[in-house]
Amino acid sequence: MSQAWQLWSHDFFDRDAAPHLERSGTGRREGLALLWRHTLDEGVTDAGAGTFTWFTLSLAGGPRLSLPRHPFHNPELAWLRAARHEPWLVAALARALDERPLDEAVAVLFDAVRQAESAQAVRALFP
Repeated sequence: MSQAWQLWSHDFFDRDAAPHLERSGTGRREGLALLWRHTLDEGVTDAGAGTFTWFTLSLAGGPRLSLPRHPFHNPELAWLRAARHEPWLVAALARALDERPLDEAVAVLFDAVRQAESAQAVRALFP
């Protein structure tokens, strides 16, 4: 059975604003892919600064997930944002999170990004 999920956006500029439901669906990997896509598209700038929008993914019967993000300095997310139009990237990121606990998957991924010289080098880590 596919796991139901909801993707929420949170406005850090207006902290009194209620979270906004961006999308809902089924299939854990689809939800994780959308979490990555929205975070890279809207949650971080090209320079790596966090924006006023933060995203969480609520999984039915499971935890609420979010990607780690510093308010001002996110070089790994900036690198991933720059490579976000690579056709394989978001699916690979979702698969990595689906196969490992969130903290571990993000740590492995960010370490790979720090050491990578190219998008192809990171892609090799996610066959």
